[in-house]
Formats: sequence, structure tokens, C-alpha cells
Amino acid sequence: MDPIIKTYIEFYCYDCERDLWVKTITEATSRKPAGIEAPDNVCFFKFYDVVVATMEVDGIAHELHSKRFNFSGNYYYGGHIYTIDEIVAEVRDSEDLVSSIKKANTDRAIFLFASNSWMEFYQGKDVLLPIKESAVAQ
Repeated sequence: MDPIIKTYIEFYCYDCERDLWVKTITEATSRKPAGIEAPDNVCFFKFYDVVVATMEVDGIAHELHSKRFNFSGNYYYGGHIYTIDEIVAEVRDSEDLVSSIKKANTDRAIFLFASNSWMEFYQGKDVLLPIKESAVAQ
């Protein structure tokens, strides 16, 4: 079988009871975020591709997968995007956060409502979507 490219979606959900991120992966039929059926409590997701080929060894078919490539930006559900200047002005004890943002080679961060956490935000690559009702932390 000739190699084919498959697209996957990696969903990140925040479990506030256990205070940890839970990742689920599913095969995608398109890279369009509209109409994606995301798991409950999803905070963000991203797309990536994998080359898949089938190889037969001793009469047994084996599916081979490449490394992941062609990553999209992150698609965030609900949050507020801040510049470094806004963070310094509005967030107490922001030195570690600002340092982390600068190390990530960006000048913005997003505060995620559902997880009550900060993530680096890459202008022109990442996207802020309207909040998903099931993503609101209880």
C-alpha cells in the first residue's frame, strides 16, 4: 500500500478535580475548526499530520507511522489575550510568567478561563474561539 497522510486532532482538557491536563487524540476528516466535536471540558486543540504506510512481514501486515509533522497553531476555547505590558500592569508577581513568555519567543499570553491558567499565545498562528460551554470549570 502506498503511504498516505492522515490528519489528527489533539484535544487538551483540564481536569480541575485532579488538577491536571488530559490529552485525547482522534483522526480528523478536515483541518477546519468549525463543526469539530470536541470532548467536554476541552480548553484547546491542535491539528497535525502523520504519514501512514502498511508493510507486510512474514505474511502479516504492519501499519507504520511517521513522526508527527505539520502542526497547526493552538485553537483555544474562551480566554483573554494579554501583551507582556498588560500582564506586568495587571498581574501581581508576574516575573516568572513574563520570563516564560519571553523564553517561548512570543510577546503574548492567553489566560484560559476553563483551567484558570496561562499559556503562550503566538499571534498569527494561534486562534481564540468563542468559549465552549462545556469547557467552563465547575
